Amino acid sequence: MHLPLPATSTLMVVDVQERLLPAMPADEQVSIVKHIDNLVALFAETGGRILWSEQYPKGLGPTVASLASALQAAAAADDGRVARLEKLEFSVMQAPAISDLQATLASDVVLTGMETHVCVLQTGLDLLARGHRVWVPFDAVASRRPAYRENGLALLEKAGATIVNAESLIFNTLGRASGEQFKRFSARIR
Repeated sequence: MHLPLPATSTLMVVDVQERLLPAMPADEQVSIVKHIDNLVALFAETGGRILWSEQYPKGLGPTVASLASALQAAAAADDGRVARLEKLEFSVMQAPAISDLQATLASDVVLTGMETHVCVLQTGLDLLARGHRVWVPFDAVASRRPAYRENGLALLEKAGATIVNAESLIFNTLGRASGEQFKRFSARIR
């Protein structure tokens, strides 16, 4: 098995929104945003595709400000590899706007976001059904209740997704413990 590399993968960030984040366990709120932010930086710097969704932003608010800033910076600096979509459907893959973006999804999709047992799960199952390889960093997903998160991860794994962690994906991409890129990401991870 080989871990996915950002240059040939898509990072999908599902519904990490201002009014949804406070419902997650307090001890996970900062860490989930940090892990996703690190993955956004990795994908942006190494040429990966990034797709982020917002579930009913009128009700749940926009993407969390710090993460939105990183995503918008990546979108501004790229050549069409970064996209945002609004949705009402739980699965990103069922949103009407995905039809315009479907062709940009890579075979490997790194799936992050909230909630693990609803939107992340349904998106992952749809991706798997469409032939994508799905990688879910367990430290970059959250649900209101830890048991729901664990259940969502178990269901995804049973369906064929690979459960990983964000740091493994980052260090797999870096490949070696030297150079400026290694220094930058080592500092981000601490």
